[in-house]
Amino acid sequence: MGQMLTGNGIKQEVSFIFLHALVTRLGYALERTTIDMDSVDATICARGKIPGSKGSILSPKIDVQLKATEQEYTGDPNPFRLSKKNYDDLRKTTMVPKILGVVFLQRGKWIDQDAEKILLYAKGYWMCLKGMDATNSQTSVSIPLPASQIITEEAIQQWMIAAANREEFTYVSC
Repeated sequence: MGQMLTGNGIKQEVSFIFLHALVTRLGYALERTTIDMDSVDATICARGKIPGSKGSILSPKIDVQLKATEQEYTGDPNPFRLSKKNYDDLRKTTMVPKILGVVFLQRGKWIDQDAEKILLYAKGYWMCLKGMDATNSQTSVSIPLPASQIITEEAIQQWMIAAANREEFTYVSC
């Protein structure tokens, strides 16, 4: 008999569905990481020139560390606890830009469906941690997620344009 996903496993899968739907509508691919040693759960991949980019870099990629929570988004910025390992991995300079994406799932009801549609009760926020200061914490770090940094098709498109233009993704304090 097969094993069922745990509550956290289900939340993780729903966060992939959320990001995958947005990425797919843009015509990009979302590749899941098989072995996550570098705090990368998935990579958004484009092929060729990105509309709106300078066109000098083709087929850009963005690495994403994806988290899911039933915690409510309570303020601007909303604090989110991230493990020290993920924090340290995401603040390093890497060839492929890295984004932290946090999907806030509606408590108790993440998905609804009928004969015509599937509804996903979630909203996502993102943050680039590159350049953030080292921490003395041994366990976790509170990350401020600004209300203006919502994961939308437009935001993903801007990430890809920035990656294609080799523009820096760095943390800017609010």
